[in-house]
Amino acid sequence: MKARPGRNRSIQTALAATVVAVAVTVGCDKQPPMTTSGVTPSAPGLMNSATSASLVSAFARAGLPVGAPRDVTAQRCPSIDCSSELDTNDVAVLKFPATGLAQKYESSSAADTYQVEDIVLVFRAGLPAATRSRYQNLVTEAVE
Repeated sequence: MKARPGRNRSIQTALAATVVAVAVTVGCDKQPPMTTSGVTPSAPGLMNSATSASLVSAFARAGLPVGAPRDVTAQRCPSIDCSSELDTNDVAVLKFPATGLAQKYESSSAADTYQVEDIVLVFRAGLPAATRSRYQNLVTEAVE
C-alpha cells in the first residue's frame, strides 16, 4: 500500500503539536521553591538595598536611640527564615529574603510590629508612639 503525501504531512503536524503540548505541560508543572517554613517566597531578586545594619545606622543618624546593636541572626533567623536581625534597646530590625516571609512573620507575631516590603520592625513594649512613628517613617523612606 502506498502512503499518501497529504496524509503523512497531517500525521507529522499532529505529532509535532503533541510534542509541543507535552513540553509546555511539563514546563508549567514546575513548582516554585519553598523555604524551610513551607512558604513560597515572592519573586526572586533584590527588593531594596536596605539591610538591618544600614537601617540601624539610619536610626542613629536621625537621633533615634539604638544603644549597642546586637546581631542575633545566628540565634533567631534559622527558625523564622529571616536573613538578618539586629536588636537594639527599643527596636529589632529583621530583614527577610522575600516580602511574603516578612508578612508571615509580622502577622504571626504577638509583638508590636511594623512591616514594609521585606523588613519587619519589632518595637519594645511601652515605646512612645512618636518614637515608633519616626522609626516607621525612616524604614519606609529607606526602602522606597
